[in-house]
Amino acid sequence: MRLADTLGLDPGDRASLFFAAFLKDAGCSSNAAAITRLFGTDDIEAKRRQATAGRSLLSLAAFTIRTIPQQDPLPERVRRIIAIGLRGRREQREIEQAPL
Repeated sequence: MRLADTLGLDPGDRASLFFAAFLKDAGCSSNAAAITRLFGTDDIEAKRRQATAGRSLLSLAAFTIRTIPQQDPLPERVRRIIAIGLRGRREQREIEQAPL
């Protein structure tokens, strides 16, 4: 809202900015929860790695393996990799569309 003050926005535009900021935060929280659910790791780290990952199947597989927490037991890591693989392109699109 300090930006709205600096820009001298009228009350209607200030209200729009205020509610848009709330909606943006809600979307980021949803994306963060989805990435955490998929990979079992911090969403900020996963998004940073995703930004530099290639789009080939091999690049996405490497990204998935690097992103899943290495301290998790091997059966849990394998379960996550299989689950991500089975969800296919739909999950890939969700991750790619998550804001950085």
